[in-house]
Amino acid sequence: MRTWPREKYCSGGVQCPTLPKICVPNTIPGMCCPVCGAVVSLLPSEVLVAINENYLKTEKLTVSLLCRKLNALLSLSQCIVQCNLGQYGDVIGLVYSTLANPSWVQLEACNNEAIRL
Repeated sequence: MRTWPREKYCSGGVQCPTLPKICVPNTIPGMCCPVCGAVVSLLPSEVLVAINENYLKTEKLTVSLLCRKLNALLSLSQCIVQCNLGQYGDVIGLVYSTLANPSWVQLEACNNEAIRL
């Protein structure tokens, strides 16, 4: 698997925030700084996307729309999903806490939300 050349795009001008000590940092391709949250990789089926666009909805399926739909599925208001388009056509979702200093219980709750998605 190829890695994203972080050093090439993230110069010394990027200031990454400090993460809570209880956090295991995750680095997502395309992002300069590690984040504290659960990473979910979604690979949309071309057939299901075509069915959705042609027959079910008048609204086109985009990464932004998919992310809004995933956020609507979350049952905790302290968790949020942020989505980016991955390098290989997948959608990378990051489920993390909206709190500045989340506790271990809050991080675990957001991780469980990511598993549920």
